[in-house]
Amino acid sequence: MLVPDGGLDAGTAGLSGCDARLYGAGGAGPASHGTHHRHVAGAPTGLGTVIFLSGFKFGRFGVALFFLSSGCVIPFSFKGDRPLAGFAISRMSRLYPAYWLSVALVIYATVPAPSPTTTTLLANITMLQRFVGKPGIVAVYWTLSIKLRFCVLCAGLFAIGWLSDVRMIAATTVVFLPVGIFMAVSTSITERHIPANVATNLSFMFTGTLLRRDWIDHNVRARTLLTWVMAAVDFGRAAAWFGAISYSFYLFQEWLIALFHHSLDPGVAYGPLRYVLAVATLGVSAAIYYWAEKPGVRIDHRLMRRIGGRHAATPAPAA
Repeated sequence: MLVPDGGLDAGTAGLSGCDARLYGAGGAGPASHGTHHRHVAGAPTGLGTVIFLSGFKFGRFGVALFFLSSGCVIPFSFKGDRPLAGFAISRMSRLYPAYWLSVALVIYATVPAPSPTTTTLLANITMLQRFVGKPGIVAVYWTLSIKLRFCVLCAGLFAIGWLSDVRMIAATTVVFLPVGIFMAVSTSITERHIPANVATNLSFMFTGTLLRRDWIDHNVRARTLLTWVMAAVDFGRAAAWFGAISYSFYLFQEWLIALFHHSLDPGVAYGPLRYVLAVATLGVSAAIYYWAEKPGVRIDHRLMRRIGGRHAATPAPAA
């Protein structure tokens, strides 16, 4: 099993720092999305458009951090006497409660727009919409389909004993990245959409796994493979807390941006109000984390105790 050199408790304690490092710039995504909403609505080009859309792609940077953080945590959720069953329970209880609430709020907020069909709603509730060809109720949820693929890959690698082998993780990373690049080039040449982002982002997630083996497990081989990765920076407790609420931040940003957008008169630029939006998003994310995510994790712990295992009561890391 993937247990840190210093024991499970030592590794779990270090994960908050890992989350903090990778989610320190996580707010770039909502800022970029919010600017995009105003830009496509015909608002005059302003500083926000120049910074978030015309210059450095903060939104894409935030997505990459999201995948790196997931790879830093998810492969290390296997524990107990029935690790695969425990892994499935911990992932479901971590992902679904806040996700279901966000879907319900988005549907409520878009009334009187046409409601999604029953099949589309069911596909979104299960988080499988992109696998069955149904549209996502919220566009940014496309990343969750890649996260589900990563969970399945981790379970498969764990089952055959490769998940704890740094060489196999590095090989997987090296395979996925050129595949993603090849698919992106093929899209440009053939002018047919090929989902290159799946392979590319899976590569980011396995890179996150290597980062974790370096930062927390102090694996020399992993560090050798990651010499090009920036040095870790500890942003303290505030950043660690933001890492904890980052999943809710990711889920509810679009709903809050839409709500904020529709509350303004057409053509009105965000201006200083974007800071109000950022603070409101943090507040809502924190509330959802404490009222939806943490209860889901407590359910996970109870279920883990029922299926047994000496590590069953150990809190699973968040991702």
